[in-house]
Amino acid sequence: MCETRLCPHEAETLCTCKAIKERDKDIIGLFIHIHENMKDVEWELDYTDLSRPEKRRLCLVGKCRVCGGRLCQELDASDELAGDDLLAAIYRHLYQIHNAGGRYMPRQEFRDRFIRMFHEADRAFICEWLDRPENQHASRMYRRSVKPAAQEEKAGVTVYTIIRTGVDVDHGSFPGPSAEGSFFSLLRAKKELQRLVCAEKEDLDGRYDCEELDEDHWEMYQDGNAAALFVRLEIVPSELILMSDGEKEEVEGSLEEEAEAKECLSRMWHMRSDHVERDRDGEHH
Repeated sequence: MCETRLCPHEAETLCTCKAIKERDKDIIGLFIHIHENMKDVEWELDYTDLSRPEKRRLCLVGKCRVCGGRLCQELDASDELAGDDLLAAIYRHLYQIHNAGGRYMPRQEFRDRFIRMFHEADRAFICEWLDRPENQHASRMYRRSVKPAAQEEKAGVTVYTIIRTGVDVDHGSFPGPSAEGSFFSLLRAKKELQRLVCAEKEDLDGRYDCEELDEDHWEMYQDGNAAALFVRLEIVPSELILMSDGEKEEVEGSLEEEAEAKECLSRMWHMRSDHVERDRDGEHH
């Protein structure tokens, strides 16, 4: 829950459900209650200046579908960040919340709500920031959480994996995310995405009446019911980290030590076996 001294909703009636009353004893139960029962969710961001680090408040605020009281969840507002890094971090936090546990929000709706969080004077800049190629999908923003020094130390290659997600409540289908293929070439991944989209469309019925298509993702869903009926294919890039020369030497050294230890044990075993055989020969004589 939000810190009371910072919350502008303090005067509103708080949720009276058991999970709220016992939140100090069962924090997991509290999170489950919020996740399952918070409706009419609004995003709120309190800040003064995006260009410098400062104390901020990032919250999800809504109503409990059980008792009608206020529910809220405070998220990490990345107080230590500013500018591009701050915007990418906040976008990632909200994306994780609203695409977890079977939840789903159409891309344009997500971005519209993201823009509305900011001061009116900043919204033109936020729109321009979202239009940049590197900000076209949340998966591309995750790389910014890796410090430049760490990127220099680690050599790696980019792998492009096509991920399929979807929900069909009417038919009781709630499959988890599945990988449809991984590629070192972005061009090959895009071609495979096009092939999968064509195949997927042949199997969809008339309930899927809305479509969004871009170079790296495709989705179809039911208008006004996207959370209960959708299918999505997207290309998610990730870094395959290769071992540095120092790590290779360390591994090779460990393997050599392991081989020496095994050889030592083998010699000890043979010495013990020879000793046992000699004792047996002595008994026979």
